[in-house]
Amino acid sequence: MPLESLVIVGEFAVDTERGVVENDRQSVRIKPKSMRVLECLLEARGSVVSRDQLFALVWPNSDVTDDVLTHSIAELRRAFGDSAKAPEYIETIPRRGFRLMQSAMPLTERAARRPALPRYAFAAAALLAVAMLTVWAIRPAEPVVTQDRSIAVLPFVDMSEAGDQEYFADGITEELINQLVKLDGLQVTGRTSSFYFKGRNEDLRSIGRQLNVSHVLEGSVRLSDATLRVTAQLIDVSDGFHLWSETFDRRQADIFYIQEEIAENVAKALSLRLNVGERARYTGNTTNIEAHRLVLRGNARYKDGTTQGALESIEMYREATALDPGYAIAWERLASAYLFARLTIGIEFWNSNEALARQAIERALELAPRSSIVLQTAAYLEIVAGDFFSARAYFDQLASADIPIPLSRSGSYIDMILKTGHVDDALILQRENAILDPKRSERLLYLGHSLVVDEQAAAALELMGTRYVDGEMQAGVSLEALVAALALDDAEQIQTWYSRAIELVSPQASNVLVRLRELHGDRERSLAFLNSIYEQGANNDYLVAVFAGYYDDRDLVLNTFRRSSDLWIFWYPLFDGVRASPEFSRLVGDIGLVRYWREYGWNDFCSETETGTVFCR
Repeated sequence: MPLESLVIVGEFAVDTERGVVENDRQSVRIKPKSMRVLECLLEARGSVVSRDQLFALVWPNSDVTDDVLTHSIAELRRAFGDSAKAPEYIETIPRRGFRLMQSAMPLTERAARRPALPRYAFAAAALLAVAMLTVWAIRPAEPVVTQDRSIAVLPFVDMSEAGDQEYFADGITEELINQLVKLDGLQVTGRTSSFYFKGRNEDLRSIGRQLNVSHVLEGSVRLSDATLRVTAQLIDVSDGFHLWSETFDRRQADIFYIQEEIAENVAKALSLRLNVGERARYTGNTTNIEAHRLVLRGNARYKDGTTQGALESIEMYREATALDPGYAIAWERLASAYLFARLTIGIEFWNSNEALARQAIERALELAPRSSIVLQTAAYLEIVAGDFFSARAYFDQLASADIPIPLSRSGSYIDMILKTGHVDDALILQRENAILDPKRSERLLYLGHSLVVDEQAAAALELMGTRYVDGEMQAGVSLEALVAALALDDAEQIQTWYSRAIELVSPQASNVLVRLRELHGDRERSLAFLNSIYEQGANNDYLVAVFAGYYDDRDLVLNTFRRSSDLWIFWYPLFDGVRASPEFSRLVGDIGLVRYWREYGWNDFCSETETGTVFCR
């Protein structure tokens, strides 16, 4: 008789489909392999299940050690609040295996036997909510009722005669988003979701539904010599009514004051209060129009995701800091450009320029120590360096920053908890973020990655295939989808994402992928090629590790892990066998992760015995 997905075990409700063990006091998400172990014990209905049976059912055709099973049993016992010495739920039968001590009863059967479920009814409702959230997270967002005070700032249109001021119009749009975020009680759609509609002639009501907002701010910019005309209008998307509109004819140097006036008028129209003052005082910005324009031009090049764009943005930010050495955001942008070049140009470029990035962010912190933008970039630099304690110190300051930001809205924070292996926590935060920024490719990358690591590769492919959008993270999205296809070993999907990634990644990485596609399926020749790429340097260690994992060369995987310590990929299902090795446990200790976990909590893959031995799976 097949096991139902929702059952009562002792005082706990177990949802095997969603991977949750819950009672009225707590809800615990169980990793897929551990949940499969629990399913085997449930199906045995009190009989002993041997270790060999569990290995055959849960890890078929995999070379895993007893430690992996021990870790899964320990995870289940923690979820049930159980003890190995005095078990009430899972009993170890020496030299035989394990058995479930409590009987499992389908929830529907339990409900029929008892008229009321004072605790489990709430547990079942909570499990249903978790199920609904999970389904929602892997599907394109459906239109929902908008909030009364919510807004999207659509990209302002460049109306200049030469049509060469698009970067300036984009900069105004971004600055207005930053201004409006300061309004308490106003939900502001993120930049990338707003820019998704750039150049699209869509009905505002449709845009409002897609972004889940009740208001839209749109406008245009015209530059001519030293004069500037900015037109802005605030529209209620439910009926198209213009709540406010105005045209500003000023000098270019007045752009900062125009942005403040627009934000103040939006606040008034929505009956909200915005306290604005001198621009440079609270944002770390500048009153030098030329320095400001250089930063805007640098932002435009930065976002195209190319090697040339990265190099040009670095030069423009440098020029901006020379024009105004007190321009904190220009220094922050310079540090951020070096960090982004690590992805677009390569690790070796980063190694040569890390000191310059640190100098830039230290200068930005001196000038604007409470800037949320500066604090997040400072934290991300420490994440890249592997100093998670310093990163958390910066994140702790976000609540009191000039624009207070909850950790759930910080992409850098989500990046950190993903790299430290706290995938379940990351998934929860990303579902919250998807409401405010549904089309942001960075969010899509993080959510897709989380689903792959959570052994939901099929869901990740569905997500990234149906919501594939433009943006500076699209190369990363294509690589993440390729990893998902490799995890599933889906030949058609592998070829699809090979093609997309080859078009989007850097030329150097593209050449590696072209050759891997030619050799695909030929393990011996592929590994020979990967070893030759490894010997050439660290720039392609991500690809070397992923495909070495796919072809099960654990030594090569560990070599790349040691050299690059790219924690982003440590937790892929492709590396299950690698993580179970003693060498991996030593590695995470050597790079400081074990010390971090002891302070802030163990992740979803590793734990520590009473004797201090670290086990990962």
